[in-house]
Amino acid sequence: MMQRSILRNGLLGLTGVAMVGAVGTMHSPAAKADVQVTVSQYGRLATGLPWFIGMKNGMFKKAGVDVTKLISGKGGGTSLRNMLASETPIGEIATSAVVSAIKKGVDLVVVYAGSDNLGDLTWASLPGKGWKSVKDLVGKRIGYTNPKSATEMTLRLVLEVSGIPFDKVKAVPTGGLGAGLTLLRNGGVDAAVIAEPIITKAEGKFIPVFRAGAIVPQVTWTVGVTTRKYAEKNGDTIRKLIQVRREVVDWINKHPQEAAPYYAEYLRIDKKLAAKIMPKFVEWNYLGTGKFSRKGLETTVRGLNMIGAVKGEVDWGKYVDQQYLPKDLQSKL
Repeated sequence: MMQRSILRNGLLGLTGVAMVGAVGTMHSPAAKADVQVTVSQYGRLATGLPWFIGMKNGMFKKAGVDVTKLISGKGGGTSLRNMLASETPIGEIATSAVVSAIKKGVDLVVVYAGSDNLGDLTWASLPGKGWKSVKDLVGKRIGYTNPKSATEMTLRLVLEVSGIPFDKVKAVPTGGLGAGLTLLRNGGVDAAVIAEPIITKAEGKFIPVFRAGAIVPQVTWTVGVTTRKYAEKNGDTIRKLIQVRREVVDWINKHPQEAAPYYAEYLRIDKKLAAKIMPKFVEWNYLGTGKFSRKGLETTVRGLNMIGAVKGEVDWGKYVDQQYLPKDLQSKL
């Protein structure tokens, strides 16, 4: 049974001991080296929450790998460059950026699937427009974060599924989620990417036009990745990272209300607001355990072709190495 901790430093959470006992049952030697992990949109999107919980409660360290820092990135190639600049090049990065880099000769290997659902990724407008679907945005300026990013790929997929040619809208790279909302407020775009907690917190200030996951239900839009050189020398580290992350995700999916205080601390938002949002992520199966989905990957490839990251099919057998996944998560691709 999980036990509530006392109020510490103004943040209500669960004790590290209780959390490790409830989520993980791993027993390994103490960590021998510090590890820094790059997580795209860390501190902005919920995909970084499992890493936050695992690090905060010392679960990675208990498993024998001490995650001392989580490095963020604004999406697309920015996160990947941050990862490659790190002494421990491990990251959870947009699939579009990873595949594009491999095609250009960067020696990377994909080791797990991060998210197979677009979750809360939404395009919103300002009040008074009356737009209720993506079809209402034909001829309008639609923002996305960066070229070849997950948001550009997602926008193109949504338009395709909705039967709207890409040249019927004006797609505008904004440089990031926050920058996109600034452009929206200032009239630079007619619709911009928005995510939780802004969707719920700023209800009435930004009006959702469409949620991408409701139109394109399965996309492997983030993956765990490292360099082949690092993987060859640090296989056990990668396995431990994947295992702890998987255990945290399983716990979140079973206990969304208990996970809500962590989400509140992660994004520095009100705990009541977090409690409203967390069940949505569980409903959408937003946080993947690491297992690859063939359908999700195929949809991703279609999107990658749209943004020019690849041409034709992708031989995932050359990109993915499942030896680092627990046996029950390994699948035929």
